[in-house]
Amino acid sequence: MRKVTKLRILADEREKPSGVADALKNLGVLVEYRKLEVADYIVSREVAVERKEAEDFLRSLFDGRLFDQARRLSQSYRIPIIILEGDAISIGQKLKNRGTLWGAQVSLSLKYGIRFFQTSDSKETAELLHSLARHEGKRGPSRPLVSIRKPKGSLEISKAQLAVVACLPGIGPKLADGCLRRLKTVKSVFSATAAQLAMVPGLGRTRAERIVAFLNHPYEPSNTPPHPFH
Repeated sequence: MRKVTKLRILADEREKPSGVADALKNLGVLVEYRKLEVADYIVSREVAVERKEAEDFLRSLFDGRLFDQARRLSQSYRIPIIILEGDAISIGQKLKNRGTLWGAQVSLSLKYGIRFFQTSDSKETAELLHSLARHEGKRGPSRPLVSIRKPKGSLEISKAQLAVVACLPGIGPKLADGCLRRLKTVKSVFSATAAQLAMVPGLGRTRAERIVAFLNHPYEPSNTPPHPFH
């Protein structure tokens, strides 16, 4: 008999009073509370949801939090979702220009890839989350839910670190990666002893000593000033 895996959703601790978690449990979903840095609900390693009630949506729209939350959500998860819970018509009525609401949604969708869903109350929100969890469950075996993607800036820093270390004599991209994995930072690589560098797989004692000698060699400027375009 095939074992049925129970659907599981992570919820931010601050969502406890919303009633969404209780409705999810009634639908047979296992809800685990965590202190989440990004999102209100994590449905899978790729799908995370921010829930916005009508009043909170308006406040966060005007104080700028909405765009910051959307940015962090899209940086961390491949499929970022915002659920607008409540009466969208009442939101439009509270805005002097109803187009502001649509403009915000269009901007968030195009700039950050946000998917918007509309629900009337916490029960409908739970039903939507349940549907998302079921869909994600069909895509493959269950894996740990929390999977924060590195922001693009972090990836650019990693590339720069590799490039710097790879410039050392006898070190290419592969050994540079090994050095940084073992010693963690560029500074640690540059200040390491030959014995510490020799512990990097594939580097060896001879190459390690050559690197240390290179790093400790005093600079000897030539008599010819460098050409500004060289």
